[in-house]
Amino acid sequence: MKKLITLVLALICVLVFVGCKTDKQGSLDNDDVTGEFTFIVMEASESHLLVAEIGEDGKAIKTKQYSVPNVFHPNTEIAVGDKVVILHNGVILETFPMQFGHIYSMECYDYKTGLNVLVNID
Repeated sequence: MKKLITLVLALICVLVFVGCKTDKQGSLDNDDVTGEFTFIVMEASESHLLVAEIGEDGKAIKTKQYSVPNVFHPNTEIAVGDKVVILHNGVILETFPMQFGHIYSMECYDYKTGLNVLVNID
């Protein structure tokens, strides 16, 4: 009887350890898409954009700024105050300004042509 109880307890321990996930990021993998958010452009250069989250009042939250590559240049001019939609994996790098771990796509409205410009990033 003691051998049977020991065997059952050992089996339960094995099942518990097999069921544990060892991913340190939680249940999401780094490549899972977790968010598509709209940001306001604070600064624009040929190579980078400084964007900020939009608050409830519709204005930029200056403490939540992100540096992203300007994938629209030179075809589309991005100006301060434009809104950019960024699809990313939710990983935020601890830099200043903050950066996204991986960006899947960026979209903006081109005021000259009247079209939305969507750029998919590999």
